[in-house]
Amino acid sequence: MRISKSWIIAAKDFKVFSKKKYVIYSLVAVSLIVGSLLPLVVYYAEYGKGGTRLAPAELLILLPAFLSFYLILAGVVPNAIASYTLVGEKVEKSLEPLLATPTTDGEILLGKEIAAFLPPIGSVWGGAAVLMTLMDIVTHDEPGYYFPTWNTAVFLLRAGSSGCDAER
Repeated sequence: MRISKSWIIAAKDFKVFSKKKYVIYSLVAVSLIVGSLLPLVVYYAEYGKGGTRLAPAELLILLPAFLSFYLILAGVVPNAIASYTLVGEKVEKSLEPLLATPTTDGEILLGKEIAAFLPPIGSVWGGAAVLMTLMDIVTHDEPGYYFPTWNTAVFLLRAGSSGCDAER
């Protein structure tokens, strides 16, 4: 199997995805909305009208729990891309020429998997970076440490591998 052929197929898919608005919206908007709305929830819970603040012990439970949204996003966001990779080829009538190229089925599928994996994982990690940055700003180091811990890194790496599992 030649990886270079798979990258050519993935690059073609990246070019097609960049022209589709719903794919861009599902990649960028969803992660940024989740990454910015969850810190707003914490901000209003901490500085809302009631005057009661969240205890640091509550923040220790709440902050890592928000990462579970990114585990869900890692499974949901690739569906928009994965569904378009083969269906879009059929609709645009480019599936038959792709199958007629001198590539193996494995190279085509690897190219499609690369194209369906890299944008969503970048989106999930970018949205998680926004979430963690805004959470650090909102909580003002209330728990006594910065939010991105090693547990967070392991969780997000696991989210990436579950996104890969969802594509298959």
